[in-house]
Amino acid sequence: MKMLITCTLALGLVTADACAQEMIKAWEFNTDGDAEGWGPTHSLAPFTVRGGTLRTEVTGGDPYMHTMSLRADITCNDFQYIELRMKLDGRGTGAEFFWASVVGGARRGFVAGEERSFQCIPDGQWHTYFVYPLWRDKVWGLRLDLPEGDGTAVELDYIRIWQGQRVEHDPRSPAWDFTQSSGAWLAVSGGTHLTGGAAGAETTLLTGAVTLISPVLDLQTTDYRVACLELYSTGKLAGGLYWADESDGSFPGCNAVQFDVPGGPFVTTLQLAGSPMWTGALKRSGVDENVLAAVVGLHKAKAPLGIVEFHSARNHRVRPFV
Repeated sequence: MKMLITCTLALGLVTADACAQEMIKAWEFNTDGDAEGWGPTHSLAPFTVRGGTLRTEVTGGDPYMHTMSLRADITCNDFQYIELRMKLDGRGTGAEFFWASVVGGARRGFVAGEERSFQCIPDGQWHTYFVYPLWRDKVWGLRLDLPEGDGTAVELDYIRIWQGQRVEHDPRSPAWDFTQSSGAWLAVSGGTHLTGGAAGAETTLLTGAVTLISPVLDLQTTDYRVACLELYSTGKLAGGLYWADESDGSFPGCNAVQFDVPGGPFVTTLQLAGSPMWTGALKRSGVDENVLAAVVGLHKAKAPLGIVEFHSARNHRVRPFV
């Protein structure tokens, strides 16, 4: 009989330098009049570089800018991330990065399914965002879709692509020891980089929620019956445990078990066996949270699964669960 497996998460502040190994590409916008290959593709005007920033304004629906100035195709892996420092003055909060892939040796444009969304803070102040695309193969173009809202003022300090620290994990392994490393889990959006340490895996919320996703898994749902979740929250939360049979980091909304957290210490067991969607392969897992710390476990399972979503105030710094 398989044992109950748990993994611990403790949240705290981690800087970009803690995970970055190499800068792959950067657009710094430090030369007046030089957008460094970026163009106002749709619903953005004017589009100027002045005083060390790129400035533009939303003029209609679906505003986005793009570049094909990567110079060389980027060979992709999970640990590459985009760092963006941006100021927004408007109402919209939803943004996305699209990328243009190289498929079969041929370059193609931007297509649905090759994007990663993230939340912005439109308060007219500078904020830094970290986005892990989880892209595949090779990439040669990048597109930034900005929040909608006519008149929204946008100012970009820089956009940088980094090669983060690579962490190995056996996709068939049933455990993660976050006191040794991040276990190849990633804070793909909404938080600082996830790293392991004596207190566990750490991140700090930058927006309303941070999404944590596991490395690619090679597991079967038939190995699982229930999921056990233990956490300490900063307040009332709405949660959901999600799972996916694809490795691209997308989680179908129907593949979920929902729950509510009253605040403070919380333990729950979520029934998975018997769900009509609980079938086939398990390729990704994750945690999306605004909590002080969390412990996730599975009964008759090989690894934490799904994505757990929590929503509360941003800028939490978390301590270990005790």
